[in-house]
Amino acid sequence: MFITHTKLIALNMPVTGSPEKNTQRNVVIVDDQNLFAEGFARILEGIPGVSVESIIRDGNDVKEYLEVLQPDVLFLDLNLPGRNGLDVLRSIRDEHPRMIIAILTVYEDQLLINRVREYNANAFLSKDASVEDLEKVIFSTSKDPFFISTSLKNNQSSGSTEIFNDSFSIVGLLTTREKEIISLLVQGKSTESISRELYISFNTVKTHKKNIFSKLNLNKVPELVRFAYENNLV
Repeated sequence: MFITHTKLIALNMPVTGSPEKNTQRNVVIVDDQNLFAEGFARILEGIPGVSVESIIRDGNDVKEYLEVLQPDVLFLDLNLPGRNGLDVLRSIRDEHPRMIIAILTVYEDQLLINRVREYNANAFLSKDASVEDLEKVIFSTSKDPFFISTSLKNNQSSGSTEIFNDSFSIVGLLTTREKEIISLLVQGKSTESISRELYISFNTVKTHKKNIFSKLNLNKVPELVRFAYENNLV
């Protein structure tokens, strides 16, 4: 659900830098974990020039409330009730080209980072990101290079990036075409029918199906149907 925040009490914590004079950034947080979201909001309010306008708890609510709030910066979790963060990102990016969108998540899979960059987010931050990293993102511009938090860069350089094998991280690795094919398979359509509908070859559909079952570690269409409904793919 959507919760509006008036000014939050700032914590007495050091900040590593200061924004330019008269710079003000309005921020919205999208995260369904109450304790984390409230604590994160207070951290942000401890940074000069930052005002947390709202916390949104459900992915289905984001698009509607952004039209009203028009924040400068959006911190977006990936694993959300309703629409997941990747779907939210894709649905709002073109409508808010100048808004800074930073993914803030526990997931550290390089393929997810690549997907987020592909969908034109401005940053990918771990939930243990430093205040310095947060400031860099908040006071950046939409033209700045894609930013990855320092802790993730260190993990990448040491080869220790963690891969989560839960259903969200797996779904996040599906391509748009694979999701289209899953939707048609759930409708009971054959490989030949899908080939005609999507204007791709029969063998291409077969290859996509093979990749889908491999990524999801499934063997049969009924299993795929169940997985699709459980993970809001249809």
